[in-house]
Amino acid sequence: MAHTADGRTVFVRGSLPGELVDAVVDSTTRGGRVVFATATVVSEPSDHRVEPPCGYAGRCGGCDFQHVELGYQRRLKEQVIIDQLSRIGRIAEVGGVPLPEAVTLAPADDEDGLRWRTRVSVAVTDGRAGFHEHRSDRVVPVSDCLTAVDGLTPVFAREWPGASAVTASVGEPGGYLVEPPVPGHDPDAAGELQSRAWVRHSALGREWRVNTDGFWQAHVAAPELLVAAVRRALRPQPTDALVDLYSGVGLFAGALAGEVGSVDAVEGDPRAVSMARRNLHDLPSVAIHQAPVGSWLTERLSRSADEEVPPVDLVVLDPPRVGAQAAVVEAIAELAPRRIAYVACDVAALARDLRHFGDLGWRLDTLACLDIFPMTAHVEAIAGLVPTQVTGP
Repeated sequence: MAHTADGRTVFVRGSLPGELVDAVVDSTTRGGRVVFATATVVSEPSDHRVEPPCGYAGRCGGCDFQHVELGYQRRLKEQVIIDQLSRIGRIAEVGGVPLPEAVTLAPADDEDGLRWRTRVSVAVTDGRAGFHEHRSDRVVPVSDCLTAVDGLTPVFAREWPGASAVTASVGEPGGYLVEPPVPGHDPDAAGELQSRAWVRHSALGREWRVNTDGFWQAHVAAPELLVAAVRRALRPQPTDALVDLYSGVGLFAGALAGEVGSVDAVEGDPRAVSMARRNLHDLPSVAIHQAPVGSWLTERLSRSADEEVPPVDLVVLDPPRVGAQAAVVEAIAELAPRRIAYVACDVAALARDLRHFGDLGWRLDTLACLDIFPMTAHVEAIAGLVPTQVTGP
């Protein structure tokens, strides 16, 4: 990011702090006050600049940080987390620790930031799989993706005649879906991947069925890392009543069911609910509800006012990228749980919701930041919230 003499803010893709670069403008917003550009020549490179491991870096729009040393990638992302939580969320501390000292982006189990992605969605041009250029409809065909696990290489190695897009996931077995459906595909033509509607993953001592094009964290180590972070944020007790909002195929409900008294898992996507019921069929303490989260919370609060309903002790909140937003935040606060674990893939949306929680009498008690999207600008954050008056465990 840079600033011009007339006060404009310029975001330069492909550059690093302190570098001198030539850049071309891609687009502007806010009446020209914010400019997006791409570096074309680096005259004075940073000491943290490295040769990209991928030959498609700079053309493919999938990776932002191929040119950045891995440790420095994390430092840059830490600064973004601190900026957004402080500026948007008005967060000054985490559990009594100043925010800059509390933010550490923890690496996953990948040593070099490569071969971690278990799922890909690719565009197809002239039968070849690839990715869109940055901010473009143009597709860059690729022969391999270095962030994808080895089991996904057949997606890039073969041709997909007649297809416009392919979604693939490794698993037991792995699977792929073609858009539009193309008759005559050889089920064995993509190596160990098969043309199928669902795949099966093993994690946390359980098996999980997921729609091939459904949601499952992409990083191979993500399920274990996220559940551990949520557990630390919630500190569950054997008699607790847990509500899992935006529960998907049941990861958090299934992982925590044995540590609490009961779980209500709420999800609006009927396909995810179908998979969750299959995944958690052996857990009688888990009740799965197919409903929009906001509607379910409204109905739950209405019943609480009219009849004796057991209180909610813990809430897991894992909303889509746009965040939970005001109505859901307010309903959760009205439930008055002891602790909330908020799982976020967009720190700006998390910050907006944390600010609203703060206005309603909640504070940030714990914060875990996970680098489960190396080579990209994305991070995952798990925020533990408690009522403001709570000072102990």
